[in-house]
Amino acid sequence: SLKVAVGGLSKKDSEFLEGLYNAKADNSFDAISLHASKGKNGIAFEWVDRLSSILYLHRGKDKDKPNEKDIWISDYYWPTQTTLSDGVNPMHQARLIRETLDGLAERLHVKLAFYGALTDYRRQESDSKSLDSSGLCGVNLMPKPGYYAFRDAAFGITDTAALKYNLTPLTGGLPLPGNNACACAPPSATRPRSSSERTRRS
Repeated sequence: SLKVAVGGLSKKDSEFLEGLYNAKADNSFDAISLHASKGKNGIAFEWVDRLSSILYLHRGKDKDKPNEKDIWISDYYWPTQTTLSDGVNPMHQARLIRETLDGLAERLHVKLAFYGALTDYRRQESDSKSLDSSGLCGVNLMPKPGYYAFRDAAFGITDTAALKYNLTPLTGGLPLPGNNACACAPPSATRPRSSSERTRRS
């Protein structure tokens, strides 16, 4: 069955969600969708947790049942153009991605999270200044450090793990370790092709 989500909410307070319950509108939605990025400071998990507490307080009669309503992170991303006010360098982007996915894995109430773009792109192809650099790969499809951070987190790879694997496309959802949530890239994104597509970690 289809789920109806309210959002995406970006004002980092609980007033709107509490208003929905006060208006007896809780039967009209199945999930809340959030724009939870705090720019260079990562994801506003304290806000996510506060909203989760409200959902928990309003759960059904079965008090042992987890939140009946889901939380979705609509999109999160960090541009790698340091000239932008919210821009970060590629290694900073990779760290934020890894911290975000680790945080999502700890929060069973967050069922979906969508990264903004698999590749950089130009909003106007003929204008180089229109570049959106928030992708996991550059416009040439070469992976950034953030691509590898996303990939390793999605596969549950740690620095001490001795694993070998074949990469799969980052389209659709990849389950996060210890969670039913998915770390997702847009289905229309193009899969990067490089010599590192088959990688062995030891």
